[in-house]
Amino acid sequence: MSDGKKELSTTDLILTLVKPGKGGLQIKTPLAALDVVNNIVNASREVAKFTEEQITKRCEIEKEKQIAIAEIQKQRDVLLLYLEKTFDERKSLFSKFFDIVDHALQSGNMQELAVGLDNINRLANSSPFKNLTDLNSVSAALENKNTEWDF
Repeated sequence: MSDGKKELSTTDLILTLVKPGKGGLQIKTPLAALDVVNNIVNASREVAKFTEEQITKRCEIEKEKQIAIAEIQKQRDVLLLYLEKTFDERKSLFSKFFDIVDHALQSGNMQELAVGLDNINRLANSSPFKNLTDLNSVSAALENKNTEWDF
């Protein structure tokens, strides 16, 4: 309270309106009984209001959770698609480079063999994960049908 008086809790207020008697507490006056009932009703309203606020907060948290889960699943799908495309492409490149090495060995072409082995080494040393620094750019690149993937 702003008038300098100490604000009483509901329990303290009720105790000022009742007096000890036989079998428990007795209400001092009919007006005091009305005050007790009003305090109980007001406390009930406060509890109901607090409960509704908590339910609303839980609903908001649930919505945020569902949005976060959907975003995580979207990022997961993008990542899996990226890895699938990347590793399919790498598999194809390795196969081509080994065909070059096989052809070079059959024909005895040492320059072709060196180029094939060099390409295999470079591809093996490159990481398909280096381009994953920004998942949003990967997502945009996957959606663009004209994207060329360098490995």
